[in-house]
Amino acid sequence: MTRAVASRVPAAVSGGGYKRVEIEKLLLDPQNPRLAEFGISPETSQSDLLTTLWKELAVEEVAMSIAYSGYFPHEPLFVEEAPKGRYIVIEGNRRLAAVKLLLDGELRRRVRATNLPLISGQDAEDLKNLPVIVTTREESWRYLDS
Repeated sequence: MTRAVASRVPAAVSGGGYKRVEIEKLLLDPQNPRLAEFGISPETSQSDLLTTLWKELAVEEVAMSIAYSGYFPHEPLFVEEAPKGRYIVIEGNRRLAAVKLLLDGELRRRVRATNLPLISGQDAEDLKNLPVIVTTREESWRYLDS
């Protein structure tokens, strides 16, 4: 979390008030305002969302940082509950996309992210459960947009 965001996050959150969630349960957000200009709609598939993030929003630099430095646990994703025990990532879509690409060689081939290193072993295990803060869109934007 950047210092600007961290300073607006409630004490319970900045003090570690988060949990870890399996990446399979984390969904990219088709309502992300940064993606609207690329024709993303609520019906856009997760695969198309990932491809757009890769091509348009510099996911490569995030992925390379995670590949070489690891995922910083003090930078949780902000998520909203979704059906079937899943969560929509409100804040942190580039980080989620980066982790998914680092862990899945086939996914990298589909989006043509073939220059990324494959993460394996304990490093891969560490990335399979990411820190999240479960909130609502309305509550999270109070901290993230100000």
